[in-house]
Amino acid sequence: MLESLFFDRITGARMQTVRVTLDDQTAESLAALEHQFGCSQQDLLQTAITAYVRDAERDQRERAEDAQRWQDCLAENNGIHHDTLTPWLLSIGTDHELPCPV
Repeated sequence: MLESLFFDRITGARMQTVRVTLDDQTAESLAALEHQFGCSQQDLLQTAITAYVRDAERDQRERAEDAQRWQDCLAENNGIHHDTLTPWLLSIGTDHELPCPV
């Protein structure tokens, strides 16, 4: 729920205020961190939410890249078949290591 809209006086960035409801334990932990770090709860929440959003966006990008690489691999048929790779993997560290199939 959007509470208000304002602009940061220092950076000029457009900022939005949102309402967050916390359970008692989380609110107490946040208050303790406020005293420990010497910054406001708002600053702590802003930092945490910004980091979470950044990480979530990165995860989505990486998943999309992984899916595309997988599709490319299937289309190009440039993988190693399981039946070829398994004996080699099982031979690693034995007295009869097989040569790498690649």
